Amino acid sequence: MSEDIKSEIYTRLVSLCEEGDLSAVIITADTIANNLQIKRNTASHYLNMLVTEGKVIKVNTRPVRFYSRAAVEKAIGKALVDSIYSSTADIFHQKGIPDDPMSAVIGSKQSLFFHKLKG
Repeated sequence: MSEDIKSEIYTRLVSLCEEGDLSAVIITADTIANNLQIKRNTASHYLNMLVTEGKVIKVNTRPVRFYSRAAVEKAIGKALVDSIYSSTADIFHQKGIPDDPMSAVIGSKQSLFFHKLKG
């Protein structure tokens, strides 16, 4: 029974994450509870279990927000290291940041690259 509720909560969260610009979407335990007509503390409990499992990202704002890890990683184009963040900016500012910070340096693919080979 509890796995069914957790699965239903995860499915609903994934569905809500697919609506519009993810950085503007606000999904809380209340959102899930209202959508599934369950108690808020039940929704919160299962959402936190999904965070522990690594399937869901938690943002400790007020109110606390939840996102599907897969949706966030797709939106920013890279894998996330953590499951809990202090703000949405901590997540979405990563969009477009290369994994190797030196690859953003002018000349890293051309003149500096050749200098490394000679030097």
